Amino acid sequence: MKPISAVSNKVLRETARATSGTAGAIGAATARERSVAQSGHGQRTDAPTPLRQSATDLPGRGVRFLAAVACVAACILPLTGCRGPSRAVPTLQPLPPIPLDASIELLNINTRQIDATLRASGPVDGSAVDENGKRHRFSANGILFFLQPLYLRFDVKKLGDRLFRFGSNATEFWLYSKEDDKFHCDRHDDPDLPDKLAIRPDQIADALALAPIDTAGHNIVQRVTDRYQQLLFLGTDNAGRSMVEREYWIDRLPPRVVRRVVFRDADGVVEMESRLDDYRVLKDGALVLPFHLEATWPRAEMSLAFDVKSWRLVPQVHADGPQFATPRECSP
Repeated sequence: MKPISAVSNKVLRETARATSGTAGAIGAATARERSVAQSGHGQRTDAPTPLRQSATDLPGRGVRFLAAVACVAACILPLTGCRGPSRAVPTLQPLPPIPLDASIELLNINTRQIDATLRASGPVDGSAVDENGKRHRFSANGILFFLQPLYLRFDVKKLGDRLFRFGSNATEFWLYSKEDDKFHCDRHDDPDLPDKLAIRPDQIADALALAPIDTAGHNIVQRVTDRYQQLLFLGTDNAGRSMVEREYWIDRLPPRVVRRVVFRDADGVVEMESRLDDYRVLKDGALVLPFHLEATWPRAEMSLAFDVKSWRLVPQVHADGPQFATPRECSP
């Protein structure tokens, strides 16, 4: 049996990490919303508070809380006793809805902090259906480069063998799959694009929710539910009827961050959906990024989950660098 002090110290360390994450998240939401409110027309007046916060930054209340946890840890062992009043764990309540312009500005405050190429790496798990209807599951490693607004490269490899490559630059995008061992390439301005590809790498850049939302030329409305504020991008189909092209689901629980991005076709069917979770801070607390990303393509019957081990800024990677160059296989 481990000494009581060893058990207590372990619980203290784990609790400090958990407490700092929750307290910091609430602080970040408050700071970011205060920034929007004070800006008037959306100009950032202060940087967001980091999501993580040290336990030593909780004077009085934090010390008493950790002391109580140490006592609870001691109670677990039969060598000692400890009694005290039980307290219900507080639950977070949805924040009040905010106006549409404030919702957009809240997201743009974060994305404006991205002033260079981002690089992410980590394990990737997913599944895909082959041309014979058989589903294959895979576990691999992923490396992602992203530069606003459309520059993207996402390589998925297993033991050095490439399974997928998703790429995009200012004019073109491409997809490689080991299943058919060839590149599928197209241009952003192709009017027949929606009918050509079931998986569109150009949508992945938007699905990360890391590019500023451009309101110019877009008709955006807002829908509020019990849990989310949804930004709906409206368009028209070939018959001139209104349709929802894209959706950003902003969590009303603190901190307000994008949890889902949905793309729909002219019939309202989901083309692609991303889910973003496990937000943490980068760049001295001014930038909030998701460390768990999921993407599904229903029509292609493919899905993947990317658990990011690290995000970092790599200013040496530029838009004209090899990471974003159109593959030679895309040449006519």
